[in-house]
Amino acid sequence: MILSKKSCFFTATIILLVLFIVLTKASKPNKIIQIGSQVSESSYEFSEEIKDKEKIAEFEEWFDKIDFKKETEKPDGYADLIVQIRYYREGTMTNPVSIWFDDYESTVINGIGSEGEIGKLSNSQLENLLSIIGLK
Repeated sequence: MILSKKSCFFTATIILLVLFIVLTKASKPNKIIQIGSQVSESSYEFSEEIKDKEKIAEFEEWFDKIDFKKETEKPDGYADLIVQIRYYREGTMTNPVSIWFDDYESTVINGIGSEGEIGKLSNSQLENLLSIIGLK
């Protein structure tokens, strides 16, 4: 059976499209750190990404050391800094934190714009995070 030019062109187009999708997904890192800010009650803007595996591991270790407590009150206003890990291939996010800066202790919520667990960060913990994500 001889294929027509149209069907050959269609088949080639489909194959190229599938290859493009596979190669695009394979070239992206599995996970990244996203850094941003809260711009309204329900809107967040991520302006920076970190793809360095060592920095991601440092952030995960830093996150695991946060002592989230529910006794602390949620601060007023929008969070000053939003940080999370995004898994490209799965389309999911983990380790989200919203941070409100303060002179002595910053407030952190385990979530983005949600009523998550609340904790406090010492200045050294905040300095460590800022160093990890390159803001210091």
